[in-house]
Amino acid sequence: MSGDISIITRPAGAYRMRTYLEDNGYSIEVIDYFHSFSDDSLHEVLEKYITEKTLFVGLSATFLLVTTEDRALKVIRLMQWIREKYPHVKIVVGGNETKLSIHKLTKSIVDAIIWGFSEKAMLHYLDHLSGKRPDPVQFVDYLGFDVLDGESGNYKNDTSNLTIKWKESDMIALNYLPMEISRGCIFKCSFCSFPLLGKKKNDYIRDTSNLADEIKENYERWGVNNYIFMDDTFNDNIYKIEQVLEAVRISGVKITYGVFMRADLMAIFPETIPMLVESGLKTAIFGFETLHPVAKKAIGKGYDSDKQFEAIIDLKSRADIFTSSGFIVGLPGEPVESIYQTDEFLWKNKGKILDSWGWWSLSIKKSAFTRKSAFEKDYQKWGYTIVGPGDRNWEQAQKNAIESPYELIWKNEHMDWIDSMKIAGELNSKLPMRSHDGAGLSAWDITELMGLGIPIKELIDEQKNHNRFVNPATAKPLIAKAVSIIKDYITSKTI
Repeated sequence: MSGDISIITRPAGAYRMRTYLEDNGYSIEVIDYFHSFSDDSLHEVLEKYITEKTLFVGLSATFLLVTTEDRALKVIRLMQWIREKYPHVKIVVGGNETKLSIHKLTKSIVDAIIWGFSEKAMLHYLDHLSGKRPDPVQFVDYLGFDVLDGESGNYKNDTSNLTIKWKESDMIALNYLPMEISRGCIFKCSFCSFPLLGKKKNDYIRDTSNLADEIKENYERWGVNNYIFMDDTFNDNIYKIEQVLEAVRISGVKITYGVFMRADLMAIFPETIPMLVESGLKTAIFGFETLHPVAKKAIGKGYDSDKQFEAIIDLKSRADIFTSSGFIVGLPGEPVESIYQTDEFLWKNKGKILDSWGWWSLSIKKSAFTRKSAFEKDYQKWGYTIVGPGDRNWEQAQKNAIESPYELIWKNEHMDWIDSMKIAGELNSKLPMRSHDGAGLSAWDITELMGLGIPIKELIDEQKNHNRFVNPATAKPLIAKAVSIIKDYITSKTI
């Protein structure tokens, strides 16, 4: 089962896992749009699919967003129901290490947590459960749970083949799907704890022919040629862009896509700009995080901002491309006034450089199991002090369900955690809201709207001229279509 990231966005993880496990002899059913199901509907679905031969029920937690009490309780209620009704079935939590409110779960209802890129690890787990291999998975204890990092030990996955095979039962109802291009990133930004950081340039990239086959099949079977690419930094390697161009040529399908990128790499390698346009880029998320020189240096992104802006302006001059970025409140060395100056600059140049953006409070994890960022490994070095009971930040954190088992509540010389949350909320409130986290629209949202049939130029113009999600005249039928898609999906799973 997988959680919601936006209205009707399909997350890649659960479907990629299904593809891999079914290629290795298992039968897997994916239940999407988890939070749109009532408890009774979820019970109906599970009663339909669980048999005495069922080995496990998995929960993909990457985008589940159970940071509110009602959502957390919904997950727990379902796990308790499965445990009581089907005691022979293992309950496994997967996905990238996330804010799953793990402290709200108990070992009595979670048999295993398998994090990260974990196809081979999950296959080992199922092969042992089914008696195909005698050696059990070697879990380690983490906050009282049996946990495994899917990239550890002998579980390195073959990334030459990252195909996702979609099915009729998935009900592909719009022109928009996720597609994995590569894994990992050649950089090691100080705030980042994603897997496979600091990789070599040609590591963990899928084969061109494998990519072309998926592009062709998705178009021929489902009419899909619009994607969100799963890639931490798409333009960290010119080869990858060339590879996509070649895959598109081989497939014979003209595609459009959105992806995470870095503007400094476009400035350093300007020859990639026309390549990106030719390959089908329509929505780009740039990782600026900050424009303050001290903070930029601290996170490892010190390249000249003006040159990056010039590269984005060049990109946008060549085609209708929606650009966005995320910014972090609370980075080392950045005073509060700099954050407001950045926001003012972004508004002044809205549409010219970035069409939208979002603000997030800096997150410093306390007890990460698999990976820690440079900030998390040595937060004192970067000027952070961690607070505890009695501090106003600590008390507020309890109310927000961001509690000590996962998140450190911090202060630095310029602000504290409460300040950072308030500033991010204030600045985000001026932007059109996206559905899942209260930040500005991103490439994910715009690519999804393209999949619903809105031309990219109209979406860019609405942001530039009216600062709104979509034209109100367009919004009503879009919402109705999205609701209908989810309703039809739920019906198909319960009948």
